[in-house]
This record gives sequence, C-alpha cells and structure tokens, in this order.
Amino acid sequence: MSFWNCPIYNYGEKDYIQKRLDQNDRRFTKYDENFEFRNLRIFQINIIEKKEVIEPIYNGLKRYDNIFPNLSHDIYSGYYWMEISNKHGNKKESVKFLKSHLNADKVVAFGDNLNDIPMFDVSDEKIAVSNAMDALKKLSTEIIGHNDEDAVALYLCSKLCALITRRKIVSHKK
Repeated sequence: MSFWNCPIYNYGEKDYIQKRLDQNDRRFTKYDENFEFRNLRIFQINIIEKKEVIEPIYNGLKRYDNIFPNLSHDIYSGYYWMEISNKHGNKKESVKFLKSHLNADKVVAFGDNLNDIPMFDVSDEKIAVSNAMDALKKLSTEIIGHNDEDAVALYLCSKLCALITRRKIVSHKK
C-alpha cells in the first residue's frame, strides 16, 4: 500500500499520483494528519525529483551496507526515481527468494525501466516492453508490445493458451 499526504512539488510526482488516482488504485491511499504510522512496516521509500537534486542523495546512500538505493530515469515523466529499501527488500532479492522458496525451474521477469535491471540479473527470461529504456532492452531475451497496450497480459494469455492447447493435444493422444 502506498501512502501520501504532502504537497506535490514537481511534474514527476503529479504524474505518478494522478495516474494511480485515475485508475482507482486501492493500494494508493491518501492519509490525513491523524494517521498513525507507528504500526506500519515501511519497506520502501520512493523519491521523484530532478537528477541534479536526487543524485547527491543517491551517492550518499550508496555508502551504507544495509540499504539498497536504486536510481533510474522515469521514462514516463522524465524525472528521476530513487527507490530506497532494505538491502534484501528489492526486486532482485525477491526473485531469488521466490525462486528458491517455490523451487521454481525458471523465472520470467517483465520490465520497462532501469530499476528492473537487478531483477533481470537473476531471472532466466527477461522480457522488456517495447517502450522500455534501451539499456533494459539490451539485457532482455525478448521484447513485447507497449505496456499501455496490455502487452504483458497478452503475452501471459498467449503462453497460457499454448500450454492448455498442448495439454489437450497430449490428453487426446492417450
């Protein structure tokens, strides 16, 4: 769940917040001044700002071993995003944990921005959407359609349909 209740300082913040409000994203919640944060476990902090403002903060945070700062250019707003999490609370570590915990043979990851690079590093198939950053596309094993055209959902549906069709063919042969 995402919480916010502060002034919007730049177009990057406005773009991020407005898109979630327009989509009625239930995970995105405005809180009031009486909201109690004490009982929440915050696992990530996001900052949206111009590069010259955010980069010195990022460089300072990189010195700490117990956190994982990740800086990337937002392809949608043009601003820079910094995600700050515990060193184990990021996409890369999550994929490693899930693969091990679920005893998965293969992990397929989808991405569009530079913050997906660590996740791609530990995934078997790396799928970028067509509007992804060029650096991520270079690391991908496949490029699919634009994310605003439901490319990930369509990809998953096609794979699931192919799997169902193969199973039907196999079961008819028995």
